Amino acid sequence: MGDQDKRSEITERFWLLQPPGSARALALAKLYLYKNRDQEAINQLLDVLSDQEVRQPVDLLGLLWPALLRLDRGDEAEQHLEAGMERFADHAADIGNEWASLVERRGDKG
Repeated sequence: MGDQDKRSEITERFWLLQPPGSARALALAKLYLYKNRDQEAINQLLDVLSDQEVRQPVDLLGLLWPALLRLDRGDEAEQHLEAGMERFADHAADIGNEWASLVERRGDKG
């Protein structure tokens, strides 16, 4: 196990020992994305997005859709972005940009 792997493992253990909450979930999601553990990242991101108060919806959705796309779940990614535009109307333009990035990345696969 290399130094980077050890750091990732220690970081994951640290966050898993923290009380549940959006900071923990977001940190774990980023770590899982880095480690190509997309489904685990998706689970964490959806957990944060299910909260009543979401502080960074654009950032969260911007992490969610690429993970879904890597698992060939582009349609689901589009659904989350569309719902995000409705739920977070103040951020609709930025979420729309994320959606445009998804469509561009998918090409004709959509």
